[in-house]
Amino acid sequence: AYFAQSSVLYERLLGGVTPVLPRASATLLEPRIVQLLEKYSLSFAELFAFHSEEELALELSRRCQPTDISASFLEARVRLGETLEQLSAQLLQEDSTLKEAAGTAFRKMDYQLQKLEARSARARLRREREIGRHAQILWNNLRPKRSLQEREIGAAHYLLKYGAGLVPLLMQRLSGSCTGHQLIPI
Repeated sequence: AYFAQSSVLYERLLGGVTPVLPRASATLLEPRIVQLLEKYSLSFAELFAFHSEEELALELSRRCQPTDISASFLEARVRLGETLEQLSAQLLQEDSTLKEAAGTAFRKMDYQLQKLEARSARARLRREREIGRHAQILWNNLRPKRSLQEREIGAAHYLLKYGAGLVPLLMQRLSGSCTGHQLIPI
């Protein structure tokens, strides 16, 4: 409507009407963002299925979920107990003085298994925090305030970060024939 109303002014003042072209719509994908999207096998379009950063973090966590390690540790402890019980019985038949040595060996093995399980739990906790940070990075860069990046993060941010060389790069990578939203790796 603006261009229709102002075309008369353009014609009279400038001798011609400014061509009306759709504005380019794009999201800039920084290298770190591309890495995270690839790491979690997440597409840009999939981000719009999530209503919050927390939902995204849960999905990223789900995509990285290891097999049920806790159950495996429990099974290992049960098997270790059963195996050592059988071995102890056989050793007692061989030599009754080995009973105490077998008990000590079992306690040491069980201790090492518990130690490994605790390390695994700490590693999982670190990974979960890392996944939360990754969700935050993706959300803040690609869905700031639940909107498109171009609506919330000004061009000045990227110009300051990447310098004047960014403009020719964008001009090269923007497709003029595309009227839809474009993803531009930088």
